[in-house]
Formats: sequence, C-alpha cells, structure tokens
Amino acid sequence: MKGNILKIDRLKHVKSVRSSSDSLRSNGFGSRMYNEVGLMRDAHHSAGSLSLNERKNAKIHPKDTRTTILDGKIQKLEHKIKMLEGELKEAAAIEAALYSVISEHGSSMSKVHAPARRLSRLYLHACRESFQSRRASAARSAISGLVLVAKACGNDVPRLTFWLSNSVVLRTIISQTIGDTERNFFSGQHTERKGNKIISSSLKWKEVSPSRKGNNVRYEDSSDWEDPHAFTSALERVEAWIFSRIIESIWWQTLTPHMQVAATKEIARLDSSVSKKKLGKTSRLVHEDQGNISLEHWKKAFKDACERLCPVRAGGHECGCLPVLARLIMEQCVARLDVAMFNAILRESVDEIPSDPVSDPISDPIVLPIPAGTSSFAAGAQLKNVIGNWSRWLTDLFGMDADDLLEDDNENNEIDERPDTTFKSFHLLNALSDLMMLQRHALK
Repeated sequence: MKGNILKIDRLKHVKSVRSSSDSLRSNGFGSRMYNEVGLMRDAHHSAGSLSLNERKNAKIHPKDTRTTILDGKIQKLEHKIKMLEGELKEAAAIEAALYSVISEHGSSMSKVHAPARRLSRLYLHACRESFQSRRASAARSAISGLVLVAKACGNDVPRLTFWLSNSVVLRTIISQTIGDTERNFFSGQHTERKGNKIISSSLKWKEVSPSRKGNNVRYEDSSDWEDPHAFTSALERVEAWIFSRIIESIWWQTLTPHMQVAATKEIARLDSSVSKKKLGKTSRLVHEDQGNISLEHWKKAFKDACERLCPVRAGGHECGCLPVLARLIMEQCVARLDVAMFNAILRESVDEIPSDPVSDPISDPIVLPIPAGTSSFAAGAQLKNVIGNWSRWLTDLFGMDADDLLEDDNENNEIDERPDTTFKSFHLLNALSDLMMLQRHALK
C-alpha cells in the first residue's frame, strides 16, 4: 500500500513529455508555416484571377487581320531575300566580268570584249527588274570595277587599251539598247569600215582637266544612278581618264626618251659613216643626212609606240580591240611631238638648251628633221619631205589617213552639219615648211 502511494507521488513530480510536433506547434512555428502556405495559396489564386482578367481584357484580332500581318512580314522577308540574292548575283557577275579576266589582246573580238558583254547583261537584266535600286547598284558596281581594274594596270599600256576598248563597247551597247544613239557625248565622230559593216561612234573625248589627270577619276558626280544616261556619262568620264593615262604613258615612256642624247647613240652606231661622209659635203647634203637619221629614228619610235598600244596588231596580226583607239592616241602624241619639234627648230642655234620640259623637251638636235635655227628653201623642202614620209608611215601603222577621214566627214556632213575636225599629221611643221619655201619677195 505504501509502495503504491510512493509511486503516485513520484509521478506527480515528473514533467509531462510531449511530441516534437506538439512542441513546435506550441512555439508558434506551425502557425507561421500555416500562414505562409495560406498566403501562397492566396497569391496563386490572385495571379490566376489577374491572368484571367488580362485574357478577358486583351484585344482579340480577327483571323483576316492576323493573316494580313503575317503576309506583310513574309513579303518583307521575301524582299530582303531577293535583295540579298541580287547582291550575290551582282558580285558574282562583276567578279566574272572584271576581276577574274586576263586583260590580253587577241585575234577574237568576241573574247576581247567579253567583259563588256557580261557587264551589259548585268545592267540590262537589272533594268528589267522592278527594283530601281538594283539598276543603280549595277551601274555603280560596273563603274567602280572598271576604275579598279584600270588602276591596277599601272602604266601597262596594252592592258589599259584593253579596258578602254571594253568600256567603249559597253557604252555603245547600253546606248543602243536604251535608244540613245542620237546623243553626243564627244566632240567629234569617226567612222571605221570593216568589211561591209560601218561602225560609227563618237570617240573624241573631252579634254580632261589637269586636276583629274593622274591616278584618280571622279565618276560619282551624278546622284541619279537609276537613269541610264547617268551610267553612260560615267562611262564617258572613265574612258576619258583611261585615254589620258595612255597618252601620258606613251609620251613620257616611249616618245620622250627618243628626244634625249642617249637615244641617238644606237642610230650613230648604225650609221657610223655619217660623220665621215659629212667631210667635204655641202650644207644641203648635210641636211639630207640629218633628215634621213631623223626619219629612221622616229620610225622606230612610232613602231615602239604601236607595240605598246597593241602588241598583236604590231606583230602583223588582226586584233579584236578597236583599232581606232590606237589612232586617236597617236593623234594626240603626234600633236605634242609636232609642237616639240616646232619649238626646237625655231631655236636660234643648236647649242640652245630646251626652254620647257613639256612643250620643248628635245635636248638632242640630231633627232630633228632639219638643223635648229635654219631657215631656207632647201631646209623647208627637206622638212616637207620628212614629214610626208612620217605621215605615210603613221598611215601604215595606225590608219591615220587624213584623206579617208575627210571623205568620212563629208559623208557625215550630208546628214549633220559639223565642223571639220579631221586630223592632219604635223600641221605646225607643215606650215613652217611652207613658210620656208616662200620666196623672199613674197614675204615683203
């Protein structure tokens, strides 16, 4: 009995033991978790309510409107793809027509002018498309490509004449295609007969201003590249630039060295007996010897110029490049030579030094057809004889026949009245020889 009473007392003094969940709940942790879970449920419920409200308030597009928007985006993408495709085709065409071409002369006109045909196809294909920007892009690419390949030629005259010929053919194709055959881009007109064909084109370029001479050309003066006339005008400026570069190269690298003292050493070796034959000769015979030396000397110079302009034609073969270009270039060079010889002959004595490196560059008087400072009937006759031989030689090399040009101009004047722009070799020296052969009483 006493034992049971003691156990009961011990149990009263022992604290009650609770479970962990009960203790946590008593500490308030469970209540906080319960509150957080409730908040999350409320937030989820409110978010769902907002999304439902937004969906209700959102603007619902009809099916036709959505189709129109998608079609517009598709059209924009298709337009962009076509533009990119056109740019790739244009780059490939320029690469095939210009940058991958070996600019060599040959007997086939079709092969020589293949770049011109490819560029014309590129431009005319762009003209047939609905995008006018493609036409402008094709024109700018063709012009910039021609300028780039011409600059890459440096002073290589055969390559420059190759690209000049292609530029002329390209401009002719474009002009004929767009029906612009009546527009005159140049100051004169030349006609070339080949078989039964009559090829007529304006090939006298306007004088290039001094600021544009050299290795630069301005071809972006026109802002309206979509106009075909702007393209042909830009081609004209490029042609005039290449034309002036060829003239400068021929003049300074081929003809000017023949005016110096070192150039006459070869002639002196070939004709070493000239100095011995001069002893006991009259002045007339001495003049004839100098005339013969000058004649042969400049024949060689003209032949060197012909070889630089077109190596194939200089070798006696037919070339596909335009032969009229070499004739026009030599006209300009011979005109400069005419001025140089005229100023050299008018010197007071043989020992007088040249006065101007451009208009009076001849430093060795032996290259002159008559001695400097002479003025007599015999000297005039000798000068006239040498000039006639030079003119015939130039006619054989370049077709520079003044009579044929005069006949062609007369035919053209029947249709269109134009001033006489025919070329006559050495017109200053011809006038000087006529003046020398005048009798003295006629000058009084």
